[in-house]
Amino acid sequence: MRLPSSGRRLIRGSITDITERKRSELLAIGERRVFERITGNVDLPATLEAIAETAERVTPTRSAP
Repeated sequence: MRLPSSGRRLIRGSITDITERKRSELLAIGERRVFERITGNVDLPATLEAIAETAERVTPTRSAP
């Protein structure tokens, strides 16, 4: 957003952290995938794989100290 100024060019910007929103979206997608496998009588290894993938996607990664 450009701001009024006498002779100077001022710009205002905003940054919004959407980390939690994205995490929630990934979790909802993963839950649907798992539920579809359970209700579709998909074999257990494929269902467990979907659970593990979902957990990996929504768990924050930690940097090594």
